[in-house]
Amino acid sequence: QGVDEGSEAHEVAVGVDGGPDPSDGDVDAESDASIAAVAEDAPEPPRIPIPRFDEEPTTRVSIHRGRRSVVVSGEGLEINGSRQRRVVEIGWTESALTLRGKALPDGATVTADGDIRVRKIGSFPGSLIFFHTETHMLLVNEVPLERYVESVVQSEVPAVWPREVHKAQAVAARTYALARMALQGGQYSLESSVMDQVYRPRRLDKGLVEAVRATRGEVLVFGKGLIETKYHSACGGRTENPDEVWPELGMGHQWSVSCGTCTESPHYRWSLSLTFDVLQRRLGEVRSGLKRVTGVQVTKRSRARRVLAVEVRTEKGSFVVTGRAFRRAVSLRKVRSTSFEVRPRPGGITLEGRGFGHGEGMCQWGASGMAETGRSYTEILQHYYRSAELRHAYE
Repeated sequence: QGVDEGSEAHEVAVGVDGGPDPSDGDVDAESDASIAAVAEDAPEPPRIPIPRFDEEPTTRVSIHRGRRSVVVSGEGLEINGSRQRRVVEIGWTESALTLRGKALPDGATVTADGDIRVRKIGSFPGSLIFFHTETHMLLVNEVPLERYVESVVQSEVPAVWPREVHKAQAVAARTYALARMALQGGQYSLESSVMDQVYRPRRLDKGLVEAVRATRGEVLVFGKGLIETKYHSACGGRTENPDEVWPELGMGHQWSVSCGTCTESPHYRWSLSLTFDVLQRRLGEVRSGLKRVTGVQVTKRSRARRVLAVEVRTEKGSFVVTGRAFRRAVSLRKVRSTSFEVRPRPGGITLEGRGFGHGEGMCQWGASGMAETGRSYTEILQHYYRSAELRHAYE
């Protein structure tokens, strides 16, 4: 996301949302009783300095958490500079990481002559770093940023889409990654899922790689700094302003634009029928003691017509949840966006909606439609991220 559920457009028709089978995932937790609104006292968005590197940086991506041993293999395998067998097993106990029954230092680094294979997880370029906590092992991939961006682009949008889409996606993904690197310290900067951006290293499409490399080092700059350039699968006709999606961030950017080019998305229009019994079960997971649901009504919308607040009526009164909280409670997969109408039906409701994902930033299916009409990646980015400028963070 960057980003969000429904951002990989290529997995249907990706994920977050191919073809594409979307993944769930929304970074921000929120109270089920809150109403999303742009707070008057919203905090100033973090000012992320525009980076400038003498050479290509690396980034750290979390790829696995678990309590079981992990088997890694590769040619020329080394751990902390010490040569190893081609295949090694690194274990976890509550007190330490282990290698052949002996304690392994926290932060142990595995390198190889090529990609490092992790059984049942995947193959990864760069190096792997193993961190220990009392509850699990954390496996982090440290990888050159451009290699990371190439894998993100192939994971997020179909390789068969126009090259200008790959270029636009590369700039958005690179900008998002650098923003997270500036904001998120510690053991890693990015998740490998829709919690940030989908990162699934595998054999890369040659044409896609060439398109990404054509944008090497390019980032989007907003005024005096970067921000997290989020994107989503399909907006359903109009994108949303960031403050309507994440009011607590106080970003202030006016990005809501008309989008008439995402109509080919399989999620452009959707519907979902729900019984009151199902609603009671799903909403009951976030609101204890919930009584039988008797009705649902939208009480507040954004200017882009996305649902900001929903009133849920029960036998014992009513309560209000944000559109995001309602969507998460029911199912991010099934309630594909907060752009929906509620239609009553006997024993329940039907949601008639548009689009997939949070709706902020670049609409991936819309970008594809723009590219099909001959628009360049710079025109795509300027459309979805108004007031942004392209700059080079490194050559």
